[in-house]
Amino acid sequence: MTAISLELGKLREQMRASAQSAAEDKAVGEIAAAEEDALAANGPGVLRHLKNAGTWAFDVATKIGASVAAEALEKSLGL
Repeated sequence: MTAISLELGKLREQMRASAQSAAEDKAVGEIAAAEEDALAANGPGVLRHLKNAGTWAFDVATKIGASVAAEALEKSLGL
């Protein structure tokens, strides 16, 4: 869970810097919540928040090379 929490922190920062809509702001919040759940070792919570974050989060994770986060997003989104 440590690796994913670190990547989720990087992902959150990148998403926050580039968010341009209310939906994207909501996705940033979901990534923040997933990061908190990862730090608390709450795997089901992480997956729930990642699913709610949506495909934009997956696209950003892939773009910045956050492979652990991208893989978890892919799994939670059923891509």
